[in-house]
Amino acid sequence: MSRLDMADRGRLAERVDNDLKRGERETGLDFFDSDERFTITSYSPTIVRSLLKHNEARINWIYATGSAEPTGRVTNPSLLLDTDAVVEGVQATLPKGTLKIKGTVRRRNADNAIVSTPEDAQDAREAFTDGGRYILPGVGDRVVDREEGDELLVVELHEQTGADRYEIGLFGDTTVAEQNPHYDPAAPVVEAVYIDDVEETLDGWRSVEDVRDAVAFDAVTAYSFPADRLRGVDE
Repeated sequence: MSRLDMADRGRLAERVDNDLKRGERETGLDFFDSDERFTITSYSPTIVRSLLKHNEARINWIYATGSAEPTGRVTNPSLLLDTDAVVEGVQATLPKGTLKIKGTVRRRNADNAIVSTPEDAQDAREAFTDGGRYILPGVGDRVVDREEGDELLVVELHEQTGADRYEIGLFGDTTVAEQNPHYDPAAPVVEAVYIDDVEETLDGWRSVEDVRDAVAFDAVTAYSFPADRLRGVDE
């Protein structure tokens, strides 16, 4: 095949079908080892929302659809505020220190972090999760209390906060570690609600967002656990 100049390559690029299925929900990362920041492009709703709300994210463009301009890749997101545009994708740059690789085996097809390793990459998951000590669940995962055997739904993770630094109690007068003296005091904290409480209180709930809203309004109580007290349902 003869070498193409940039003009020819540009003309070929115009033939690429832009009607991609958003159901693919792809996410891509781009950086060199010497870079201080990385670029992420995503059409996954969970990741898009997280990037738009991330304090350290510099938004390069937003991919928008709607009945009025602007649509497509919009480099000035403020133009979308007074339109009926729907946000489908985003490209942003962030410090590399914010990059997380999560690989918790999930029971459903939903993203819970920027990168997910394959289900059979057990060694990789352990290497990238809390220095190899814990395989953390994702928000929306079901877990089991090792002590009581009850099933719970994870509603929040505090991956950077150890149980000995996470205060609980009415006046913050104790910590998760003090309430769980037989577990690692440095373990990350997992907030979860009992499935029985959810099903008894929220008739017809459909998603973890429904449960998190109920927690916010004190309709359901979330409890804090050191990560090593919980195990996966199928573990």
